[in-house]
Amino acid sequence: MDCRKAIVTGGNSGIGREIVYRLAEAGYDLAFSYIGGDEKAEEILKTVGEQYGRRCYMFRADFCDKNTPGDFAAEAVDRLGGIDLMVNNASITDKHGGVLTYSDENMDLVMAANFRAYMVCIRTAARYMVKHGTAGNIINITSTRAVRAHSNDFMYGSMKAAVERASQSIALELAPYGIRVNCIAPGAVAVRTREELESRGLDSETIDARINLGTKIPLGRIGAPGDIADTVLFLASEAASYITGTVIRVDGGLILPGIPEVPPKEDEVDLGWTRFRKILPEEIDL
Repeated sequence: MDCRKAIVTGGNSGIGREIVYRLAEAGYDLAFSYIGGDEKAEEILKTVGEQYGRRCYMFRADFCDKNTPGDFAAEAVDRLGGIDLMVNNASITDKHGGVLTYSDENMDLVMAANFRAYMVCIRTAARYMVKHGTAGNIINITSTRAVRAHSNDFMYGSMKAAVERASQSIALELAPYGIRVNCIAPGAVAVRTREELESRGLDSETIDARINLGTKIPLGRIGAPGDIADTVLFLASEAASYITGTVIRVDGGLILPGIPEVPPKEDEVDLGWTRFRKILPEEIDL
């Protein structure tokens, strides 16, 4: 992996940050996108340079904007002087809601950031790789929610499913050029502190349930960002040279049958694996 070049979207926190660090440690020069948190991004930039001795570039980028993903990917390739690995990780994760109440604005935002931006970055990376004869890798971070339905999750889950399906066709198209395309589907991963969850408006019961979820996962713990980063390193390596068009689920067995959930609240409908609050007719705006 010596002196290779990688682009990571959403590289300033959680899974993305760990991917950046692991790739730098493995010898990659890097460019990553971020939104918000300039100080955090600058700290990552400094760590990659000082601790790992790799070149690193950061780009503030809002992938909800139509032109931003393509502009970011093109500029990142130019600054790096090429690309061997594209990791699509950035997603909107806080626009949950049911179909009866979901707004047009949130629908557009989630489609733009969680699907369209992935496709545009893939296209930019693939065009460079094909033109320059680079047998590179494209890795898309999705979610187990692509295959497991949850309440208030029809937009996020469906966009992740769309990325997985699109990746299969793209893998088929790019295979003749030696370019591999795969997805990694994380399960429950601890990327936020209790304070960060509270700042997002989650109640104590929900936060406690998330923190204690690890005891209900078959392998006995909640996932860590490093679990996902390790899988990125594997898929980008020669050890995975015969793998393309697949989804690797890194979830500790989370989506296997028989995992109990927290007890439902009084106003929730309990449907086995999922539960949700029933919307009253008077709450619907027409």
